[in-house]
Amino acid sequence: MNTNTIDEIDKYITNHSEKLKTLLWELENLCIKGRDDEHIPIYLTKWRIKKKESAYLKTKRKNINYTNIKDYGGLRLICLFEKDIYKVHEYLLKILNDDKHKYSLQKCKSINGEIDKNEKLHDILKDNGGKELIVGDKDNDYSTTGYKSIHYIIKKEDYFLEVQLRTLVQDVWGELEHSLAYKKGILNPHTKKNFTILSKYLQNIDDSFLHLRNITDRERNGVEFTDRNKVPPKNVFEYEECLKPTKHFTNNNTHDSYEDYWNHIMKPERDNYEEWVQTAIDKYNIFKNELSNETDDIICNIKYWLDMEDAFLKFCKFDYDGALAIYTDIIREHNNRYCLLYRIGEIYFIQGETVKALEHFDKAEILLDNNNTDFYNHFKIKLRLAYTYWSLGTDYIQISKKLITDAEKIYNIHKNNDKFTDRDGQKLANNACWYYLEYYTTHINDINNIDENYGNAEEKFKKLKTYLDQSKCSRNCYDTAAWFHYQAYLKTNDIKELEKAYNFCLELLSGNKKNFTSFNARSTKITMHNIEEITTKFNEVFNS
Repeated sequence: MNTNTIDEIDKYITNHSEKLKTLLWELENLCIKGRDDEHIPIYLTKWRIKKKESAYLKTKRKNINYTNIKDYGGLRLICLFEKDIYKVHEYLLKILNDDKHKYSLQKCKSINGEIDKNEKLHDILKDNGGKELIVGDKDNDYSTTGYKSIHYIIKKEDYFLEVQLRTLVQDVWGELEHSLAYKKGILNPHTKKNFTILSKYLQNIDDSFLHLRNITDRERNGVEFTDRNKVPPKNVFEYEECLKPTKHFTNNNTHDSYEDYWNHIMKPERDNYEEWVQTAIDKYNIFKNELSNETDDIICNIKYWLDMEDAFLKFCKFDYDGALAIYTDIIREHNNRYCLLYRIGEIYFIQGETVKALEHFDKAEILLDNNNTDFYNHFKIKLRLAYTYWSLGTDYIQISKKLITDAEKIYNIHKNNDKFTDRDGQKLANNACWYYLEYYTTHINDINNIDENYGNAEEKFKKLKTYLDQSKCSRNCYDTAAWFHYQAYLKTNDIKELEKAYNFCLELLSGNKKNFTSFNARSTKITMHNIEEITTKFNEVFNS
């Protein structure tokens, strides 16, 4: 039995605590940097200096000298989900194996880990330093109560630190065990058994959260697009009037080749997308060949436009990184061009960087809000932002409503202008109805305003109805109509409304309305969900 006194331990901790704190801060900051810069999934970090009472009991429990304790300084890394542990494990090992940090990994131990988990941890460990993973229960009287964690003993200079890696649920268990039992004395059998049961419950919770995480990941990966690597530009913003290149040309052939290219770019129909892109590239090359006959001054004056089109065609070919590289160079000199900002926002949105997309869309909107002449792009940015906010979830539907109302005001003032097409009116009417309907359904418990909210959606649907009989009415319009009539049925219990909703579903599933192969996976999924709910209710009502 060792004869260490608590006063000796207290003096030792006092003499070394500042150095230990410095080492812990350093390591914690490296982990935080990984979280912030490299998206390492560390949810929380916390560290502590071991208390003298805890160290004193450890010398007794393990029969060791206090100078042999390796966890006076302890850092804990907490993940939300079990699957995140592997990425943090790998990142931590890379830190420890980086010579510039001067750490030395002494041992890595998995406590009460499952076999497949330990195998994966071991493989990562072997690939990052070649050490063996130690597998075993926690070395104390309560090893069977269910404690789970991964422990790393590391050394820097003459000091040892312990790092613990675990999930949030495992940390909750560990804190409870530490508070109620660990190092406090022998547990009676009943308490020990209940700790074991609790551990199993918490493991089920951990597994359930991981299952929900996996579902969410699948949802997020496909929430907007079927394949994020093959999404074309959604809309083509027209350039600011002062930047259009035609006024610079002196050669008719240059002018004609430009018009040929630009008219092709602005075509709304792109049934064969690959053919459309290749034709655009061919026409652009013809134009640039004709442009070579112009003076260097003219070419210099339209350099912005040329750079923008070079990037745009890369965008069309799904070379997002190549397009962004060009746009990034352009924006250094032209940070107040709404066309440029819009296109950058489009790429970020496709890549799932919604905040960056909104940042650029917002800047474009501000520029257009202060522009009294470019009403068509002003209209487009309002539509785009309304959709972007809607994609963030129902918490943002009020913003989508406001933006679509702004778009309606712009359209109503300028709808007779040649720039606006019937396609613009149809898209506006459909989106306005959908957002107001979404607002109604997500505020269904707002009893004081439910009739007003429904009435607003109904007014928007009346505008949409004017397009529903047109031969080129989009699938989205049919989807919105089906969902509106279904909500009308739920509100009024009018069976005719359910029949109308069902008939629109049949239209969606027949003829040219059944093609659900779309870049927009979110829209397709919502459509299929709506059809399933409506047809199920229809069969219940009419077959009962």
